[in-house]
Amino acid sequence: MTKWEYLEVCGEVSLNDLGEQGWELVAVNALAGRLTYYFKRPQPSLSEQITLEQFGRVKGEVAP
Repeated sequence: MTKWEYLEVCGEVSLNDLGEQGWELVAVNALAGRLTYYFKRPQPSLSEQITLEQFGRVKGEVAP
């Protein structure tokens, strides 16, 4: 069974950037003139998480 992770973004968002990161737009809510975007993507496996963390360290994005 696929496990999902979710992201909620209020205000302006770059759909292309989030799409490149694997996020899929699933809903948009316009409440009181404020847009909220809801995204989902498959949760990475443990081996994928480790690889992403290592890659982030190389780029200086994740603290050791």
